[in-house]
Amino acid sequence: GMATGIFGTVRVAGEGVALAIVSAMLAALIAANLPHVSGLSGTVVAQAGQRVAVGDAVGAAALSADLDNATLRHAYQAAFTTLSHVLAGITTICAIAIFVLLARKDEAESAVRTSSPEKTETQEGVEDYSVRVVLVFARRCATSL
Repeated sequence: GMATGIFGTVRVAGEGVALAIVSAMLAALIAANLPHVSGLSGTVVAQAGQRVAVGDAVGAAALSADLDNATLRHAYQAAFTTLSHVLAGITTICAIAIFVLLARKDEAESAVRTSSPEKTETQEGVEDYSVRVVLVFARRCATSL
């Protein structure tokens, strides 16, 4: 009961922080992909990036006559592509780390199994399935890059 509540709270809080970080990265990448038009201050470019990141392209274009929809669309596409590659890389690294850590766990468990053969076939089947799921996930991530 209580552990489930704490786990759920931490999970949701972590997702909120991750979403805020990804949104901030998208806004920064959009601003970085906007061309440096003469007469635009860094503040206007940053505000335009933030507005486009939340879907307010009209508001971003209203900041300056030099920011048209085509320019904003191109900046968004380039930023989203970069962000997608970064997130795919982070996901791949996490999958590899999980695979390595599970391999170490299997080595430790095999040493324990030889000394105490108390595991049931059901427990071994669940562990084998978990390893297979991680392997399939890692392969799919590697082929998507």
